[in-house]
Amino acid sequence: MVLVQIQANRMATVPRLRRTHIMKRVITVLTAIALVAVAGNARATTVNILDEFGNEQDNLDVFFRVQGFTATNISASFTAADLAGAKLTIISLPSAVPSASQLAALSSYVQGGGRLLLNSEHSLLFSPQIGNVNAILSALGSSISNQLTDFDSGPHMTTTILSDPFTEGVHSIFYAATSSLTGGIELVAGVSCQDFIARQGLGSGQLFVIADTNTADGLSGSSVDCFDCVDNARLYLNFLGATPEPSTLVLLGSSLTGLIGSMAWRRHRR
Repeated sequence: MVLVQIQANRMATVPRLRRTHIMKRVITVLTAIALVAVAGNARATTVNILDEFGNEQDNLDVFFRVQGFTATNISASFTAADLAGAKLTIISLPSAVPSASQLAALSSYVQGGGRLLLNSEHSLLFSPQIGNVNAILSALGSSISNQLTDFDSGPHMTTTILSDPFTEGVHSIFYAATSSLTGGIELVAGVSCQDFIARQGLGSGQLFVIADTNTADGLSGSSVDCFDCVDNARLYLNFLGATPEPSTLVLLGSSLTGLIGSMAWRRHRR
């Protein structure tokens, strides 16, 4: 009788050991998922914003802060120290050409791996700012040129997105009136076929130019009738190189699903 009881206890112990082993594996997977999420949120990436005109400063500031980044508003008298450590620097509608030392600092920043986004506008009202953007482009040794043109007055949505690592996941862009760009690598064209978003690799960094500031409206939906229909936010996150890693999460999720299924199968089998 005692022997039978011992054997029964052993048989009861096996399922418990299996459950304990499976639960440990589930905890391991859940921990890995949590670490991926924490790593994503822990990217203390700084974004510098210089918008003297004030056209989109609030939209940019709020967007990047909501995404978990550090948004810093820098002044027109910025120095090399202000640029140091920032993953992305945005200069929108510069009211003047930066000084020689500032241009040198911008060049070193991009060549060293920084990312610079220059925003201009249509030529009807912003010809001086286009000239200032071109001065910066020239000082950086860029082949991109901002043309004194005026296209697509009023709000528009374009789906002419060229294939590029920085347009991954981008299918449509909200914008308003633009000027146009030549040179560099074209990323987005407007409904009139004008190139108005382009990029160029310089040294270890990247230079982006958007010939419109209203693309930042698409970050908040403030002027977009169908905010969910546009991918402005994804484009700006691509500029940062801070896109999510869905394949990692899918892999971990699949592992967890498999473990749960295994538990259910074994429970049914018993």
